Amino acid sequence: YVKMPQLCGGRFPDIDNFKDRWDIIIVDGDYRDECAQYALPTLKPGAYLILDNYKQETVWPDWPLTEELIKGMPLMLFVEVGHWDSWTTAVIQKP
Repeated sequence: YVKMPQLCGGRFPDIDNFKDRWDIIIVDGDYRDECAQYALPTLKPGAYLILDNYKQETVWPDWPLTEELIKGMPLMLFVEVGHWDSWTTAVIQKP
């Protein structure tokens, strides 16, 4: 588990130091488009990007940059049955 404070929201570390380094990255919080944009190049080929509350109306319904970045990548959706909101977690595999 690695937590990098201020990773998203406008302050990114030098991405070249992290390229193809991680097996799994979980995005949960604000600045989701920006975090996905940063996370994808740092994932190893075949690694996973997990997006919590994916397209959830009450959290952050529109992710235009993320949608463009993951276009054509394998996508699995996990929906919590019986939740009052459309609680969905997306798992994307980087080619």
